[in-house]
Amino acid sequence: MHLLIAALFTLQDPDWKKDNFPGPVPEEILRSKNGRIELVNILGLRRGRHKGEVQSVAVSPDGKHLLSSDDDGTIRLWDAETGKEMGTWTAHRASVTCVAFSPDGKRALSASRDITIRLWDVATAKTPGVWTGHGDWINAVAFSPDGKRAVSGACDNTVRLWDVENGSELAKFEGHQSWVTSVAFSPEGKRVLSASWDNTLRCWDVETGKSAVWGGHVEVVTSAVFTPGGTRALSSGADGTVRIWDVATGKNTSVMKGHANIVLAVAASPDGKRALSGGVDRTVRLWDLDSAKELGAWSGHTAPVAAVAFSPDGKRAYSGGRDHAVRTWDVETGREFGAPRGHGCSVTSVAFHPDGKRALTASRDATLRTWEVETGKELAVWTGHEGVVACAAFSPDGSRAISGGEDGTLRLWNSENGRRLGRWGGHERGVTCVAIRPDGKTFLSGGKDRRLALRDAATGAEILAWEAHGDEIAVVAFAPDGKTALSAGIDWRVSLWKPDQGERIVTWRLGGTPLSVAFDAEGRRAVCGCSGGDVTILDLAARTEILTWSARSLRVRAVAFSPDGKSVVTATLENKVQIWDAATGAEVDCIVVDSGPACLALSGDLILVGNDDGTANAYRRK
Repeated sequence: MHLLIAALFTLQDPDWKKDNFPGPVPEEILRSKNGRIELVNILGLRRGRHKGEVQSVAVSPDGKHLLSSDDDGTIRLWDAETGKEMGTWTAHRASVTCVAFSPDGKRALSASRDITIRLWDVATAKTPGVWTGHGDWINAVAFSPDGKRAVSGACDNTVRLWDVENGSELAKFEGHQSWVTSVAFSPEGKRVLSASWDNTLRCWDVETGKSAVWGGHVEVVTSAVFTPGGTRALSSGADGTVRIWDVATGKNTSVMKGHANIVLAVAASPDGKRALSGGVDRTVRLWDLDSAKELGAWSGHTAPVAAVAFSPDGKRAYSGGRDHAVRTWDVETGREFGAPRGHGCSVTSVAFHPDGKRALTASRDATLRTWEVETGKELAVWTGHEGVVACAAFSPDGSRAISGGEDGTLRLWNSENGRRLGRWGGHERGVTCVAIRPDGKTFLSGGKDRRLALRDAATGAEILAWEAHGDEIAVVAFAPDGKTALSAGIDWRVSLWKPDQGERIVTWRLGGTPLSVAFDAEGRRAVCGCSGGDVTILDLAARTEILTWSARSLRVRAVAFSPDGKSVVTATLENKVQIWDAATGAEVDCIVVDSGPACLALSGDLILVGNDDGTANAYRRK
């Protein structure tokens, strides 16, 4: 399905060639380019999550298990009730495009872009059979109702029939003029339905190999299934429609519209009365087949939905998407089961506890959360802000934390129990950043009102406030000795201050809006990350720029020095976390993150990255 999703966006490109089709995305959160960064944990990870983009889902006949596959070649077995992962199968060498359970649930089939079909023993995860014969990527596979035969479809434009026991090819059906995207057996096993890039469906007689051509879609047909009764069939297409067909006549009896664009998958309910569909618009939709009306549109996926399936009792639905998630839905209410732990919106700020074992995250969902880094366990949820929590920081002894939000308030928390110790009016148009002095006695806050304010950390009393920038302040940081502070504003300026006097020491105007600044451990240098992609290191004593290099990004969202000062870590809009040599600006390593990294913090050899999908990734530098 990865093939279909990506390639469908090239339909309007006359120069596109199959040889230029992009391969699977990297194993983004697992391995870095040079092996110097490794994943420790993902804080706030959803149940039912793949490392790659989900291509296919299948439900066991008894409804107890779920299979899903992704584009990194992995198949996962889940407990359908709890969402617990029960096994990982990794025999394929390329994207697994389709999985299917046998009628008795004891075996499974998988199809892959490695041009093989594998037969699996579900209980042992062993593969008693590997079938070859197709000449190109295999996109679909399905068992016959009696489990003795299987059918597959591939990019060699053929549909093939297989003997399940010995893996021999029984027949090759030719007729489609382009890639076959989907295959399905009829309930009685006498016919096979296939869908294709040639905009048609074909209904094949299994014994004779003859087919009837069904036309109606005006673009690629992405998926096709029979309804349980066998009198109707369903299809989905790149034309944005779900269609109902009369199997006896091959006529398109209804066209169902609701998706904003390409529909990638369709499934029929066990009673044949309803259908599910998933699309590039990131929704799962429920349809009534008698009236051809939409019953509901369910949102939750953050990327195209590539696969859908009903539970055997029809009460639950399952979906898989390019957001790497497998989700479970209540069919009657459209509510998602197993709602994610962790933040429901993007993470805006991350901070390590001084012990390095815990972390604090703030989010646009109006909450702060504490975590155990090594296990990923969520320890507590702090609520109180009304709207986006923009920033948060631990006190030097770790006993307290301060947060600021778009509600204009600053809040003081007991970090051990999450109890709120103070609430203070901060900045009229919203607080954007906070930094606690290394001695823990005072802190600085910045806001959309262009002001910096120095406050007492215990009482919140304002000691001094001044207009620091010509526009909103993006970030503020104390030097390690607490004697100076840096601020950056969207006026393209970075300023060094004597915070006790509100006195500006020096200002640099950079080549883009500075979005993040950080001191090195000695307080002699600062690093700045900017819109436009530049990273700049400043000599604070000499008041000069030491080095500027391009991170090859539209926006460097976060920066930090390594504890030894020899490296700089950046997070960019292009979903990359990169390590750079601070002396030369040369890239040392890079890892691609699952969702846009928005902020980062370092503690020893650990890197904590807050992401746009509400998660935070903890990495270890080797």
